[in-house]
Order: sequence, then C-alpha cells, then structure tokens
Amino acid sequence: MIGQIEREESSPTIATLWKLATGLDVSFSSLVGSDAWNESFRFPKLTDSNLIRNDVGNDGMLVSIIQAYEPHLGFEWFEITFPPEYLRNSEPHIVGTLEFVSVLEGYLEVLIGKDWEKLAPGQTIRFAADAPHGYRTGSNEGAKVHCIIHYIK
Repeated sequence: MIGQIEREESSPTIATLWKLATGLDVSFSSLVGSDAWNESFRFPKLTDSNLIRNDVGNDGMLVSIIQAYEPHLGFEWFEITFPPEYLRNSEPHIVGTLEFVSVLEGYLEVLIGKDWEKLAPGQTIRFAADAPHGYRTGSNEGAKVHCIIHYIK
C-alpha cells in the first residue's frame, strides 16, 4: 500500500492513513500535513481562509490541521467536518492515546465501546482512542468538531 501511495497509484482512505500512522508509530498529521504549515503558522483563527480543508479519505469528511503534532507537546489538533449520513468506524490508535472531541456545529454521535454517545453543539467528550471507536451523523445535517488527539508515550 505504501508503494502504491508513493507512486500515486492509490489514494488511501482515512482508515488506511490511521492504520499507517499507528503501524509506523507516527502522528496522523505527519502523514497528511500541509506544506503551508510552518513555525509562524501556529494558531490560525478558524475564520481565516488559510485553514486547508482536505478530503483525505475521498468520502466527504474534511480535515484541517490546526496544530500539527510536535513531540514536546504530545498532541495534534484538527477541525473536522462530517457530512450528513456519515459513518466511520476507526481502528485503535497507539496504546495510551486519548481523543477529545468538541462539537462546534450540528450533532455527532461517538461510538465508545458498544455505546453511541450523542453530542450537541458545545459538548465535549474524552475517551481512550486506543480501542475501536466511531463517528456518525444524522440524515439531515453533518457536524463540525474540534478533535485533539493526545499521544502518551
């Protein structure tokens, strides 16, 4: 798969990128990072047009890197936009990884264990992301969230 991606013969899904990141013991943002990010581009406002929204899985989910992973910080921070009728089952991240999801717009359900937790705008949830988990939206609207992934090493 890595060879196909390098030769631009394949476009990996989000799930594949997460598996690669976990297998290579690197952060997700290191695989999808933008050349636009640099030392002076630390904390853009969400209204700034310089946030690059990537449909990295070609499934309608848009991911923007707000803060790329830096080892001394131990986390990466994203803005994620989920389209309506979206479902993603995510593989476990590196052991000890925590995920924080805060809903900005719409409603998002997060699968933790066997239970779906429904989040409304302004609500935040924290969970162990080193186990299978998932995300889904309803049929009428998508959701926009902030997601922080904290790697404990």
